Amino acid sequence: MDFQTALKQEKLDDIRKCPKADLHNHFVLGGSRRFLKEQTGKDIQPITEPLNSMDEMHVWNAQNIGEYFNSSEGRRMLIRATFVQAKEDGVSVLEIGEDVWGLGEFFHENIDELVEAFELSHKEIAPEIELRLQIGLSRHCDVAYLEDCLSHFWGCKAFYSIDLYGDDVLIFDSDVSKEYLRLYQSGCLNAEELDNIRKNGLKKGINQLRGSL
Repeated sequence: MDFQTALKQEKLDDIRKCPKADLHNHFVLGGSRRFLKEQTGKDIQPITEPLNSMDEMHVWNAQNIGEYFNSSEGRRMLIRATFVQAKEDGVSVLEIGEDVWGLGEFFHENIDELVEAFELSHKEIAPEIELRLQIGLSRHCDVAYLEDCLSHFWGCKAFYSIDLYGDDVLIFDSDVSKEYLRLYQSGCLNAEELDNIRKNGLKKGINQLRGSL
């Protein structure tokens, strides 16, 4: 079943089978809820009511995740969970990365250690996925602090893009396939328009295209 037909028939399992890109994944909150429960016993509940502010989101985060994964091994567990989620959701291009402050907090200020944590999970869980590493900038951090943290990332060719971080699937229980389906169901975009978005997300980056010319 092709993507547009799957949308029109509202077949989520068939939507998952279609290749797609996740170009805005905040891995701390972007992993598989099922996997994390199986591996750690931690049952992370999605929100049941609309959030009215970033402060409410931070409260949810403190109540459901809190300090549980605030260790080097916990961070690696969240990375693995995100690759599991991407694989289950039919993602073939994944842009994902760490908050800049996480380099010192979880990876001993060692950029190679950070990159290796992502590449190892990538290789072990979903090597078929195209991995694009992001540099994450947390919205709640002071700009001067972020600039200082960023100094460790400049010159590392492993990174593809920079992103602002703040929300994801563990909060809203809505992975990429569900987002496509919900946009279709809401009437916001039709099946053809959503398919075009999906296809555009799978295109090679500008630098990759230039290198092939």
